[in-house]
Amino acid sequence: MRDQQWVAEHRGGPLTKEQHIQLIKWSCKCAEHVLSLLGKKTDERLLHPLYALKAVKNAGKSIDIERKWQNKQLPPEIRELVLSARLVKEKAFKIY
Repeated sequence: MRDQQWVAEHRGGPLTKEQHIQLIKWSCKCAEHVLSLLGKKTDERLLHPLYALKAVKNAGKSIDIERKWQNKQLPPEIRELVLSARLVKEKAFKIY
């Protein structure tokens, strides 16, 4: 079952259109930040910050530095939403 806090308002959830747009912009910034670590081949899934963290880890770089950078990019309106879900997702992606 999908976590209801990530469901858009027009689908019955709490996520506003503006928050959705902010999440997309933040996700793109995070992916762009690490694209150089991947060389010429890029994976479409890297438009998600968790894939960015995994790419940083695989490149032998500090995921703590990357996570701090990502956190600074988060708009205040969606910060709690993202941070509350991140730990669960990082474990699923085997970031640690």
